[in-house]
This record gives sequence, C-alpha cells and structure tokens, in this order.
Amino acid sequence: MARRSGLSESGLHQTIHDLSARSRRLQAILETAADGIHILDEQGRVTEFSDSFAHMLGYSKEETAELRVSDFDAELPIDELMTRIARATASPKVFETKHKRKDGTILDVEISAKSIEADGTRFVYASSRDISARKQLEQKLAATTLELEDLYENAPCGYHSVGPDGTYQRVNAKELEWLGCTKAEVVGKMAPRDFFTPDSQARFDRFFSPALPVDLYNRPDLESAPRRDAAGGVYEQVCGSAGIYAESRCEH
Repeated sequence: MARRSGLSESGLHQTIHDLSARSRRLQAILETAADGIHILDEQGRVTEFSDSFAHMLGYSKEETAELRVSDFDAELPIDELMTRIARATASPKVFETKHKRKDGTILDVEISAKSIEADGTRFVYASSRDISARKQLEQKLAATTLELEDLYENAPCGYHSVGPDGTYQRVNAKELEWLGCTKAEVVGKMAPRDFFTPDSQARFDRFFSPALPVDLYNRPDLESAPRRDAAGGVYEQVCGSAGIYAESRCEH
C-alpha cells in the first residue's frame, strides 16, 4: 500500500495562512519603521526597503527599488562598499557614513548592518538612522568649547583650577606668566598656596579650604593676597574662588 507523502490539505492551508500572516507583519514593519531599513544583495542592489528609507532618500518606491548602494552612499568608494557587503557577518556592525538624497542633499547617517541568508542566497540587512541634527549639534558644541578654551587660555587675568588635594589642575597663560613657571612645572605638582607669603597661606587655608560647608564653599569670595613669583618677587593679587562639585571631585 502506497503512503501519501507531503502535507495534508489542511496542513497546506495552515502553512499558507502562517506565511501570509508573517508577510503582513513584515510589510507592517517596513511601512511604519522610523529608521531607513533596506536589504541589499551581494551586488549591492536594494531588494527590500521600508517606506522611511525611500522618504529619507527622496525617491519614489519605484525609483528606490532600482537603486544600488553606490547610488546613495556619498562617502565610501564603491570598492570599499562591496568589501563591507562581502565581509558583513551575522553580528550587527555599526558605522557612520553619508547618504546622498535624490536632490543632492547630503545626510549624515549611522548604519547598523548584518548578514542574513534566505534560500541559500546571502543578503545584507541594514538600517540607516539620520544623525545630521546630532552631527550639527556636535559641531556647535565643539566650536563653543574651542571658544571657551580660547577665552580661558588668553584671558587678561589669571585663571586656575585646583583639585581636592590642593594642586593645580589647570592654569592659564596669564597666570603662568605672573608665576614665571611653565604648565609642566605646576600642574599636578604645585598648589596656589606654594606661591603665597606666610600670611597669605594662612588666609588661603582659612577661607578656601575644601572642608568648608558646601553653602559657603559654593559662594564666590574675593580676597586680596600677596603672592610670590618664581623669582621671589612679591605682588598683590585679588583672588576669587567658587566650589564646583562633579563626579565626586571638587575644584576651585
């Protein structure tokens, strides 16, 4: 008696139903994804993509379906792009690059990519996230930091910071000029009180000790204190101090 092989009719219907449900879930993901999801074959051709990916690049769905990775990656040479596709592994890799929109606009993007296999064919699953706003903010912060560094370093008055042990953590050019020392000679090795006269050292210890209560220590104070330079000369200096607490460290 011959035995029938394969799925029963009810089993076949269930399989078709499951595949259909899975397809609908995948389609829903591609239609609602915030990041630009796209799948590339080994030649770098776009085989699947989310609506957000087409919108990100400014192409219609029909146009996006005809794209190759070299059409929209604006930073990596084609040889390197193909090498990355060939080396993609099952473990996600994250890197930054630039995408070129249809209108020529350049976007900074963060890519998360991994290798997948379907029906014996290898693909690269990738997700693009637009980080242009973050990059612009980073550039503004870097420019502001440089400006503040310049103001600190080239100020017409002396600035310094000391750590919990009382030694210099930072000191600007004007104060080094007054002290007659180099930065290497004082940072982490000497304290402001090392340059004070004995009377000034006592006043410094009394008014600017880290052991003071926080409410007093955080209040800026001004004190006139004679100081000595490296050559032994004495000059009068007005000192201002304020406590800064961050990461279990205090400075003034």
